[in-house]
This record gives sequence, structure tokens and C-alpha cells, in this order.
Amino acid sequence: TQVALLLELARREKLAGAIDKARLLLRRVVDLDPGNRGVIRELADLAVGDERWEDARDMLLRASEQEADPRTLQDVYGRLGALYADHLDDPSAAMKAFEKVLSYESTDETALGRLVDLQVAAGSWKKAYINCTTLLNLPSEGEKKCRNWLRMARIHSGGRFDAQRAERAFKE
Repeated sequence: TQVALLLELARREKLAGAIDKARLLLRRVVDLDPGNRGVIRELADLAVGDERWEDARDMLLRASEQEADPRTLQDVYGRLGALYADHLDDPSAAMKAFEKVLSYESTDETALGRLVDLQVAAGSWKKAYINCTTLLNLPSEGEKKCRNWLRMARIHSGGRFDAQRAERAFKE
């Protein structure tokens, strides 16, 4: 089929280092087969590799619309959250994406941590407190545990909750 041929050509172009040609071939595959989720995610990967953040966002959003597998959606939304937070300067969209991750897996430590940090930066102290409490109730040790207690201390301090609790959280 034409799709199979284009996929093989794209694979060869990628191996040869011709990423732009591979990208064009993969876009033609998506034009012919709009539901090809694997190719859409591959285009997102190529965009991230080239630091084409808007293209990566667009492909990940497209993947999120077509994907049905909860594990894959969790990954897609996690990647979207990171893109919005780290490269597209859209903390509101990042929070929504991380909340979507948590709708699939409520104990996703990475999503919880990123969400708490964004909520603290936005001054959403109560939400940050609730999510950080969830984070602290997850099994962790060493550096992760310390980072989570520091988050809680920051929440107590910045949110003006309880200075003594903030001090205790910091000491723990």
C-alpha cells in the first residue's frame, strides 16, 4: 500500500539523518491515514527533538483526541503538561494536562509533583496543599521524600497556613 511505502521511505530517511524529509513523508501518511496514532506520536517525537514546541503540542493534542488506551493517554497528557510548563509558558494549560494525567492514575508522582509546583507558583495554595498531601502519602524515600516535604513547607509558608507546621515540614 501507499502508506506502507511512505512509512518505509520515512524510516530510511530517518536512518540517513534526513529528518525533514522523514517528517514530510510521515505527514503524508497522516494525510492518507488520519487515524494513524503511531505516526502522529512519532511526528510529536520528531518535533520535540527539533525543539518545535508548537508542532509537538499540535501532534500530541491530535493524539489525545484519537487515542483510547488510558496508559497511552496518561503519557500523552504528561508530555503535554511538560511542554506547556517548560517550553510554551502556559501554566494554566500545563495544570489542566497534569490534572488529566491524574484522572487516569491518581498516584502519578511526576504529575502530582509538577502540578503542585505549578499551583504554588500560581498561588493556588489550597489545591497545592491537597495535592502535596496526596504526594506525601505515597511511598517515597531519599531525595524524593525531601523534595516533597520542602514543597509542603513552601505551601505552609507561602499559603500562610501554619508557621509551626511549615517549620515541622521543613525539619522532616
